[in-house]
Amino acid sequence: MPRGRRAAVRQRRRLRPCDGLELQPEGTRGGGGDRVSNEGNGASADFLLELEAVIRSRAEAAPQESYTARLLGEGIQRVAQKFGEESVELALAAAAGDPRAVRAEAADVLYHLLVLLEGAGVSLAEVLEELRSRR
Repeated sequence: MPRGRRAAVRQRRRLRPCDGLELQPEGTRGGGGDRVSNEGNGASADFLLELEAVIRSRAEAAPQESYTARLLGEGIQRVAQKFGEESVELALAAAAGDPRAVRAEAADVLYHLLVLLEGAGVSLAEVLEELRSRR
C-alpha cells in the first residue's frame, strides 16, 4: 500500500480461528513505518503476528485438540490445497459482489496463508520483508 494511504478495516472485537481460539486484538502500536490504519477499532497488522504465534503454538498441539495441528499433520500438500480452496472461495465472493462473504473468505484466506507459511517454514516477517524490498 502506498505511503499515506489508509485501508478501511472493519471493527472486530474477537477473531475465532478455525480451532476455536479467541484472540483479543490490542490495537495499533505507535512508532512510524507503514501500517494498516485502524482508526481506533482494535484491528491492526500486528494482530496477524499474534495469530502467527498462536498458529505456531497450535502446530505442537495434539491433532484431536486443534484444527491447525490436524491440518498441518496432513502435510504441506493438504495445507496448500486448503489455502487454494479458500482463495477460490474469496475470488468467487468478490466476483459475486458480496462484501460480507468477501470479509469472511478473506479471513479464511489469511488464516490458511499463515498455516501454509508455518508448514513451509517461512515466517510472516520474512514475507513482509520481501514486500518491503519490492517497494
